[in-house]
Amino acid sequence: MNEKPILFNTEMVSMILSGRKTQTRRVIKPHNPVRAKMDGYKQGRGLWFSETRDNTADNWYIKDYTVSPCWISDRNYIKLYAPYKPGDMLWVRETFATWSRTYGSTPRIVYRADVDPGDKIDYEWFPSIHMPRDIARIYLRVKSVRAERVQEISPEDCVAEGCDADMLSGVGPEFTRGVFNGIWDSTIKKSDIPLYGWDANPWVWVVEFERIKDGGDGDAQPPETA
Repeated sequence: MNEKPILFNTEMVSMILSGRKTQTRRVIKPHNPVRAKMDGYKQGRGLWFSETRDNTADNWYIKDYTVSPCWISDRNYIKLYAPYKPGDMLWVRETFATWSRTYGSTPRIVYRADVDPGDKIDYEWFPSIHMPRDIARIYLRVKSVRAERVQEISPEDCVAEGCDADMLSGVGPEFTRGVFNGIWDSTIKKSDIPLYGWDANPWVWVVEFERIKDGGDGDAQPPETA
């Protein structure tokens, strides 16, 4: 088992805390030789998906610029290159602040996902990427990892991604997928939408997880913030 950090924005953190979110999708980069060269793999290796065969998850192309290209299986690719593997423990990096109510008091950690939008306190927020391990409060265990095109997501998996389950039974599966479409694009930088937005239908890692306890000592509890 490996322990690794994982980033979630505030909306996704709230979904995890409520138990609604048990999956996450992450873009697999790069998708073509040009992008591979742009990304500058230090060992001269570029990874992308070939469109010359049947374009399924077990037909992924690996190009090593020093040897002949070769085909490898989906299983081997996941074993070699997936960012997370079943059994890994992930600690969630989220937006946070430190705050003390009176001068000289011990600073307390405040998590943005816990703060009411109407709160008038002027917190100094730190981006999630800067969260250190020792103040993490959410821990996840990876249950499975697979790869698929983002548009292959099922309505049920949209719910696992955090969409409202009542939406699926109420307004229907296609509307639910449409809502996830919007959520997905909201997580992609505007400059990357042509490459990795919903309409581009990129390959993604599908990571299924469960929330776990912190080292067997009980659920990690956020410090008091008010």
